[in-house]
Amino acid sequence: MYKVLIVEDEDIIRKGLLFMVNWQEADCVVVGEAVDGLEGLEKIRETNPDIVVVDINMPVKDGISMLEYGYDAVIVSGYSDFEYARKAIRLGVTEYLLKPVNFNELYDALRKIKDKQQAAARLRHELKQLDMEKRKLGILDEP
Repeated sequence: MYKVLIVEDEDIIRKGLLFMVNWQEADCVVVGEAVDGLEGLEKIRETNPDIVVVDINMPVKDGISMLEYGYDAVIVSGYSDFEYARKAIRLGVTEYLLKPVNFNELYDALRKIKDKQQAAARLRHELKQLDMEKRKLGILDEP
């Protein structure tokens, strides 16, 4: 299962994401929640999530600032502001969803992230296998 962290300052939205999404069906488990970006970064260090669902506009540290730390994220926002979306895309966000969150769009975003992570894991495995073959043939020196 993929570990998910929810970072959202609005209680009703955060609790809605926590309890109304069928995380198990999405092959995910929520490992924590945070009410602002600073607490979100602390929870990221504590829980090491695979996916972070994060609001853009929060007190203390906003979601865009959090994206600079490089993790797979789905943005949820009440703002359809193009500048926010552009910054999020530049920072590699998978999906930018508007509130109220359409759960089908959220499930699709989660699937995209999981597919991306699985492809990256396969590539790492294949590169490791290739390095091992090169070592066997004497093409690559031991590190």
